[in-house]
Amino acid sequence: MVSGMMETSISNASEGRSEAPGMDQDAIIYCFRVEFLDFAADALDELDKLVAAERDLDGDHEKIIEAVRCNCHNLKGMGGTFGYPLITLLDHRMEDYFDGLDSLNNRALIDAQFFVDRMRDVIEVRFDGTAEADVVRMLPAKTKFEVEENVKQDIEVLLIMPRTIATKIIETNCWLADTVW
Repeated sequence: MVSGMMETSISNASEGRSEAPGMDQDAIIYCFRVEFLDFAADALDELDKLVAAERDLDGDHEKIIEAVRCNCHNLKGMGGTFGYPLITLLDHRMEDYFDGLDSLNNRALIDAQFFVDRMRDVIEVRFDGTAEADVVRMLPAKTKFEVEENVKQDIEVLLIMPRTIATKIIETNCWLADTVW
């Protein structure tokens, strides 16, 4: 090593840089959190407008679904970072709900509004003391469907199994029927 030169290492390179002079990290985090809350409120207002517009007009379903996914994705990514893991969870569930949808029906719009309302409740701290699992259980399930969307079809099914299995199933069902009656 040349005389007068300091040895280069990670610890020497970062020495004295752990805190910037005059900067309060808690204040910076607080400012970012406030900015996130403003962003979230704007994003939720946008989602409200999208749902309301689709109810009033027969709009471009794909465009609305894509806008919902985009807003959810942005909120989901930022929620956990700024101390709102429930926002991340709700947005993830809403993204999953809209995954694969190519058109909107009345049920999807009602469910979308429910998701948006729950996210607003989280942002406005209305779930104080409520367990995350309870909030998630309230959410609409993707498996819901409109009865009129079902199309009746005649489908023939051939079930192949060993004879002993069929006999066992029939005996079990007969035994259950005898015990119930």
